Amino acid sequence: MPHPGWAPLAPYAPPPPQPGVIPLAPLSLGDCFAALPALARRYWRPLIGLGAAAFGLVYAVTYLYSAAAVLYLGSDDPYIDLDRGLSGALLTVVAIAVAVGALLTLLSHAFVSALCPAVLRQAVLGRPAPTADTGRRALRRVPALIGTLLLMTLACALPVLAVAALTLLSGPATMLLLLAALPFLVWFWIRCSLAPAVVVLEGAGPLTALRRSFRLVRGSWWRIFGIQLLMSVLGTVAATALVLPFDALGAALPAYGDTVEFLLGGLLLLPTVAGVLLSTLVSQLTVALLYTDLRIRREGLAPALAEAAYSPRRPLSDLG
Repeated sequence: MPHPGWAPLAPYAPPPPQPGVIPLAPLSLGDCFAALPALARRYWRPLIGLGAAAFGLVYAVTYLYSAAAVLYLGSDDPYIDLDRGLSGALLTVVAIAVAVGALLTLLSHAFVSALCPAVLRQAVLGRPAPTADTGRRALRRVPALIGTLLLMTLACALPVLAVAALTLLSGPATMLLLLAALPFLVWFWIRCSLAPAVVVLEGAGPLTALRRSFRLVRGSWWRIFGIQLLMSVLGTVAATALVLPFDALGAALPAYGDTVEFLLGGLLLLPTVAGVLLSTLVSQLTVALLYTDLRIRREGLAPALAEAAYSPRRPLSDLG
């Protein structure tokens, strides 16, 4: 007979299995936080190695092109002529720089966005993620991911372009319409935000991935928005804290010869690459974790993951 005043003991519930970086159960915010350092510690070769190579290539090409452009323009072809305006050579150099920079940035961002879910696919099961195989798997999904990112950007840009056109025709008062469109843009972007994970983990095309993301986020918009906002802010703060001391050091260094300044400028790009990589990894790994969490909550993915994790011979074509 239980003692008066004492409640009966609750039945013991065993913790969910955790073969990898997350428990195979609905994820809490703490689980998402804990997964990030675990991913960085166990899978740093594909995440940091391949990610640094992708972003480092962009910054290296851009920096070398800028240095070559300065040498090409020279002092006899001024950047600005007060009588004739901008020189034709400068306009050409800037146009090429913008086009090449935008293309390389899109490719590198798409690759890293594909890399994060590709690593998480193995990490949730506790399996290794060989760098070469993971890189090839991510590369195969880059074209579809670029299409998805372009569709998302175009859909969000159309209201802005419409307001800009109305402003040119009707005056600046129509800019207030942009304030009214901002909540819709944020809502739409969050509804589409899981599409990159769908593209990689389910092998979906751009339109299918967007529709799938819409269905997954339905009913969980505020939770997805809050976690992504918090993680993005933390990633941005960490990246800024990493880059600022080196920016201050570069500004404080005395002037040297052209060769020394060129080499120092290249070295000071390294923390910039590290900062961009850090913020991107935090953002995209969060997206992949939220995708996994919603599938566990709504589609009963946890038993399938547990079976795959403890059956090494069973291949897993996607997270389901």
